[in-house]
Amino acid sequence: MHSLTFFLVLQFTKGIEVKKVCNIVRFTRKRKCIEFNYKMGGSTLERISSVPDLGVILSSDLSWNLHIDSICKRANQSLGYIKRVCGKDCSLKIKRTLYCALTRSVLEYNSVVWAVNETNNVRIERIQKAATRYMVHYKDVSYGERLKICNLMSLVHRRELLDLCFLYKCKIGDYCIELNKFVEAANPVYNTRHSSPANFKMRKCNTNYVKKIFFNRVVPMWNKLPEDLKLSEISANIFKIKVKAILNN
Repeated sequence: MHSLTFFLVLQFTKGIEVKKVCNIVRFTRKRKCIEFNYKMGGSTLERISSVPDLGVILSSDLSWNLHIDSICKRANQSLGYIKRVCGKDCSLKIKRTLYCALTRSVLEYNSVVWAVNETNNVRIERIQKAATRYMVHYKDVSYGERLKICNLMSLVHRRELLDLCFLYKCKIGDYCIELNKFVEAANPVYNTRHSSPANFKMRKCNTNYVKKIFFNRVVPMWNKLPEDLKLSEISANIFKIKVKAILNN
């Protein structure tokens, strides 16, 4: 309410039009919605279909296609810049450092927030495939071998690693998030080979969209971790190293 009042004061004192700085975004997956024109200070606010927030593009239809289009475009541009500046004479170490700093960081930024489907996963991974071909001077070797040569993980495993590390940091209290509001302990009635007091209960998801929500997609990965790792109280950095070793194997 204070923000709305502030914009109205700006309109009358500074002559700033509210409709140039304020928009309406409606987040829903419904096909038919009731349209209503909102006004502020006598100006009708414009309705938009997407809005950037802290580097993540939020779409009104709750899909991540626009955001993934954006990061793929920026990552390709930065990779092209590295190729133009470094050429073929730079060492593998320099190319890898620049790739991780300028390109991969774009593809992984806030990855715990957004989710990918199989099509977008292929698009994102394709950029790293092109980068590894460049790093090894376009040698005719498979993608898996190029990852070993460059000491890199696939971006799929990288996102899984970041998801698990985020959940673990929530669990040990590094983040101010009340974990019990989002996940529930399994508390198995019978002891089986897969039951564990450290597991979380898996929610029933009727659609792929719901399955891709962070706490729904990370719980199955967490439950598959070794028992001693889930029950341990190690630092987040050591946890990351151990999970990385598991994913690499």
